[in-house]
Amino acid sequence: MLNSTLDISGHQTIHHAISEEMNTAIYITKEIEKPKWIISDDLINVKHYFFLIYFDEDSQLLFIHSSIKTPQFYDSLIERFAIGKYGRISKYQLNKVLADIKNPEFFNIGMQNRSANSGESYRIVAGPNAETSIRKSHGKNYANGHVFMKGLSDGDNVTVGYSSGSKVWSNAYQRIPDYIKWCQSLAKKIVSDKVVKTNTAFDDLPIGVVVDQFPLQVHGATWNGMTFNEFPLINEVNEDEIVQTNQLLDFEIIIDNENSSLDELCIVLVHEDLSYKLSYNFTDHFKLIEPLECDLFIEVNGNQIPLIDYFNDNPFQFYLDNFATVSNHEYFAPPDEKDFQFDSSRIVQIDWVTSNTDIKKEFYKNQQDKVDNANKNSIHETLNERLMQNGHSILIYDHGTGEVADFIAFHEYDDRVEINLYHVKGSGGVAPGDRVNDVYEVCMQAVKSQAWTCNKQTFRRKILDRVCNHDEKFLIGDSNLFKTVMDSGKRIEFFFTIVQPGISQADFSPKLSYILAAADDYITNNGYQSMIALGS
Repeated sequence: MLNSTLDISGHQTIHHAISEEMNTAIYITKEIEKPKWIISDDLINVKHYFFLIYFDEDSQLLFIHSSIKTPQFYDSLIERFAIGKYGRISKYQLNKVLADIKNPEFFNIGMQNRSANSGESYRIVAGPNAETSIRKSHGKNYANGHVFMKGLSDGDNVTVGYSSGSKVWSNAYQRIPDYIKWCQSLAKKIVSDKVVKTNTAFDDLPIGVVVDQFPLQVHGATWNGMTFNEFPLINEVNEDEIVQTNQLLDFEIIIDNENSSLDELCIVLVHEDLSYKLSYNFTDHFKLIEPLECDLFIEVNGNQIPLIDYFNDNPFQFYLDNFATVSNHEYFAPPDEKDFQFDSSRIVQIDWVTSNTDIKKEFYKNQQDKVDNANKNSIHETLNERLMQNGHSILIYDHGTGEVADFIAFHEYDDRVEINLYHVKGSGGVAPGDRVNDVYEVCMQAVKSQAWTCNKQTFRRKILDRVCNHDEKFLIGDSNLFKTVMDSGKRIEFFFTIVQPGISQADFSPKLSYILAAADDYITNNGYQSMIALGS
């Protein structure tokens, strides 16, 4: 629809031309503004804007050149000019614009942290030959973010860059026909089967791949990084009236594996007596499975966003077998197993038999359940007794939906406070051994809990929210002592401990070694000490 009008608030269109031959439309607009610091009309600012819309028929790609470069404005242009079903091209496809460029030299490289729980979400490397600063190990935790480089194409010097939002650019000034030719050359690369190989360290940064199903089983999910930053509310609305409000981050994301497949996931959001069922696939993304009596909205900075729209714009990060991930609807393959091995001697051995512990029983719902189980201790009870004897200044039992960890132990020193998050999972059998699924689950819990430890303020806020009106959660200390410790000005150090009796030094397979090492790598690369494992 190249003949569409371009109406921009505050702009006057001073030139509009269409070339049917080139499938191109151009617009030049003028904006007149009076500075806010003057009352009279004696001084005004006049700005001119240029917009070019080109549709490449062979590739079915729409190219937009715009003087206004916000994502929202690009979206408004696409809605005006595109017909039928459309979407941004993936980073994997966009990376093909680097194909066939020889002697590459990178000026600027962005690395996107693949962990939604990290305090560092993005890292930029800049300077001559920036690619030499990338290490092979970066590929385990970072993905390709953006790039700007130069090289030779057909003997000519070229520059090219791309970033998120399907943006690509070159540091050049060209006439419109030459610009169209440049777009055509990019289109051919983007839709081709070319594999980009720069033969530099840049190749070690993985790029998300668009897939139509999950290549591996999904074990867990966590919130999008933006969700952790925004602390949004979820509102139930009936006839334009908010009838219930909760913190979205208080909900637990549960993958219903019995009703899921590689084609589509069944996801349940659970908080206390509330539950919402969603489906997710790579075509339609998120949908509500069951109709509700009310509408669901996510509230961010006072704005009400329909729940499904919010999740489609801020999708969960899914964790798959071997710590492969799906992030922003794109698949990142698991790291090579040879890169991860966990030393079995690091497993702290616990004598569960002497402590009369049923290693299959994580916790009891009531005392009668324990009586019916020959009064054997649950893992929680045994760990509780162990922690109560370790001289902690504060000990919190936070087990439950939306937990930070099962146990949170504080040890205060003169110059620092050590906070240890204990995550517990019962064993799948009576004897310790190869409990792959159990270990996956407890490692996922440890990895996901980093969302609350990225800074002191986030952790403080989350804990106070969890213990509000629940003083019984404090096994040692209370809310006032917690506030005093957190506000003491001492350095805070977080530790992560998994408790899984199925892990044994004597029976430790390469698969378990890989899972533990991958989880440990997630944690240490986010700036924490090595993960601690309590086993048998």
